[in-house]
Amino acid sequence: GTAYSHSICVARSKEITGPYEGCPNNPIFTHRHLGRNAAIQNVGHGDMVQNSDGEWYIVMLATRPEEGVAPLGRETFLAKVEWEDGWPVINPGIGMLHEGHKETKKEYLIEWSESLDESCMFYGHPVKDRYIVKDSSDGDMMMLRTDGADFGKKQSPTYIGVRVTEKDFSVKTTMRYYSLEKEEAGLVYLYDEKNYVKLIVCRNEQQKSEIRVVLTENGRENLVKRILAVEKGEAKEKEYELELHLSGLLLSCNADGKSVAEVDVRNLTSEVAGGFVGCTMGIYA
Repeated sequence: GTAYSHSICVARSKEITGPYEGCPNNPIFTHRHLGRNAAIQNVGHGDMVQNSDGEWYIVMLATRPEEGVAPLGRETFLAKVEWEDGWPVINPGIGMLHEGHKETKKEYLIEWSESLDESCMFYGHPVKDRYIVKDSSDGDMMMLRTDGADFGKKQSPTYIGVRVTEKDFSVKTTMRYYSLEKEEAGLVYLYDEKNYVKLIVCRNEQQKSEIRVVLTENGRENLVKRILAVEKGEAKEKEYELELHLSGLLLSCNADGKSVAEVDVRNLTSEVAGGFVGCTMGIYA
């Protein structure tokens, strides 16, 4: 795991089988002394590497909390290593990690093909025939088929997501929805099978298309907002522009350029829901 009191210690031996002696400066690295307001916390799980130029570095896990929780989960950090008296010194003269870069907004277009983009991932055990790439005048489309599987039923719903890697992060898609009874499709902000937010199009009791925002926390589902998608002359097929935008701990759910709802996602983190990783965002049916 990655916890607040974690640290990195080192021992050495002339033989792999020992005996080993611990470094007199152990722990050689930690952030637990920096307090709960430090930008980077929960530092541990270090592995040292040497590059082709003979320089030494260490990779480790840590988190970047926001109001006491880390929406991105544990992340990988890199630090310089120098050797003194046969012992490694991490970030000499500094003794701590720093974020190292400013988050910059960049757009990334996923183009659908038979070979899935390397940034994408499925959920559970994907059923191949639910994912169909089709030609269209606007370029290749990904058609998702559903059999009613849902995240909370220990099943494998039709889902393609990308890892949320920054505290300011958006996923946007144009969706062509074929309105069928008891079926839904849209975008999902997913932590695990018990904690997620769905921005979906579905049919209501009067067989009208609705856009809904549904929050599930610890397996308990809560309808946050529902609005009619088409008020008059409803067609069986309609295009929707859907967007999820994470800013800190607030998730904005937008449809056709308008805000549908905003959801606080602090409970969709490892500190509250358990586990270690952050969330993904993706398309779902």
